[in-house]
Amino acid sequence: MEIPLPFRVEFSVEKVWKFRRCEPVFSFVDVPYGLRVNSLIMAIEFSKAIGLVSAITGTAKRLLETREEVKVNEVAIQLQGIVLDLQSEMMIIQSDYQNILRSREELEKKLVEQESWDKERARYVLKNVGAGVFVRALNATAIPSEPAHWLCANCYDEKKKSIMQGCAVNTYRCPRCKVEIRAMEILR
Repeated sequence: MEIPLPFRVEFSVEKVWKFRRCEPVFSFVDVPYGLRVNSLIMAIEFSKAIGLVSAITGTAKRLLETREEVKVNEVAIQLQGIVLDLQSEMMIIQSDYQNILRSREELEKKLVEQESWDKERARYVLKNVGAGVFVRALNATAIPSEPAHWLCANCYDEKKKSIMQGCAVNTYRCPRCKVEIRAMEILR
């Protein structure tokens, strides 16, 4: 039975025999850069699982070869322990895989948020409204039906849109961070 993996593993029989090792030699193909470390950990755990499967096979062969009931029981107990170890390793691999999927979803969500903010950011320009006072003003290329407005520069730097509200003649206040500015220019 073949186990589906989140990455492709290639076994090199030449390398196994060349170095006279019983462990498979792994090479990663088509693995995204951000997942290589987690995939390597999973590959190591997977190789442990493969080792346990070979231990099960070897123990099963010894079980068939032995005829004495006591030895059969000892081998059966040993086989059960190996099966439990295999189940444990497989659960670890599954848990790691789920963590990788969760991390990937979070990164994709952050990427979508960043792309959305970049589009919104292109609609505004930094504007000096007097004596070193800056706001974010709607770009001239923005939608003409949208009314002219200023955004608080502090909130904008935190990726929050907060429209400056007029509270007195040439005085504007941010409803979010409560900063108040005095503008020499009138909002048009």
